[in-house]
Amino acid sequence: MNLIIPVKNIFLGIFAATLIFAYTSCAKKTAAVAKTETPAETIAAENKGQVQIKRDANSNYVIQINLRELEAVKGIDPATKKAYIVWMNADGQKAANLGQINSNTGWLTDKSKASFEATSVFKPTKVFITEEDVALAKKPGSKVIWTTSTF
Repeated sequence: MNLIIPVKNIFLGIFAATLIFAYTSCAKKTAAVAKTETPAETIAAENKGQVQIKRDANSNYVIQINLRELEAVKGIDPATKKAYIVWMNADGQKAANLGQINSNTGWLTDKSKASFEATSVFKPTKVFITEEDVALAKKPGSKVIWTTSTF
């Protein structure tokens, strides 16, 4: 009977250590959610969404954007603009083109929603989306359709 209690405590300790190790190895290092703003000159309806900044295992910043009520890219005036481009500001850096964001496609998807994910070695201070002529634009245009406040 006296031998059962120490063995039980050893197994309980091993179990607790395993749980702690599993939790810490899967835990995200940091996460930030930014408040979004809608500029005065928006496209059609107010674009609503959120951005999350997380750190990955390599200490890079992962930028995740989820938008709703985003006007479909085909709603852009084809004579002037052709793409929604996601930009990021970082301390001491020029605005960086993170890529093109498209509304959802598919038979049963809600086309007014869009999501985007990109990775950066620099810590973002602001994320915004502009309407551009080409997806590989070097500088952001003046037509900002969605932005976050500075974080």
